[in-house]
Amino acid sequence: MMTDFLARVLNFALAEDIGFDLMPLRHPDTPPLVDTENRHIVLNSSWRDQNELPFQAAHEIAHIENGDIGIQHYSPCSDVRTESAANRRALEIVVPLYFSDLEFEEANGDKFVNDLRIPAWLWDEAHSKIVNYYLFET
Repeated sequence: MMTDFLARVLNFALAEDIGFDLMPLRHPDTPPLVDTENRHIVLNSSWRDQNELPFQAAHEIAHIENGDIGIQHYSPCSDVRTESAANRRALEIVVPLYFSDLEFEEANGDKFVNDLRIPAWLWDEAHSKIVNYYLFET
């Protein structure tokens, strides 16, 4: 399922005129990056937990959409303002993509955060985005 979901996130990127490369990098711990000026993301296809790739991709897309400058490296635990904003925007990208085919009664926030390996400190934010999705976007 995560391969299909990653394709949905990458299709979102293409629709936003954001290019990407999905390729094996030096090590399974080499994080993805984004070149905001060139609107291009690079994902590590050898990443140690493939289920993290969709959220990583959304996070890098978010740097571009947020107007961040330069080359950014994925860091889910950073407390830097730009990284926190990218995490919040990434949730806004993945929540509608993940839940678009599910009725509210079928929505399971715990499954969502587990499936995408959302960092624990973002769980409350994720659940809030899910509720808002069903209240205001469906």
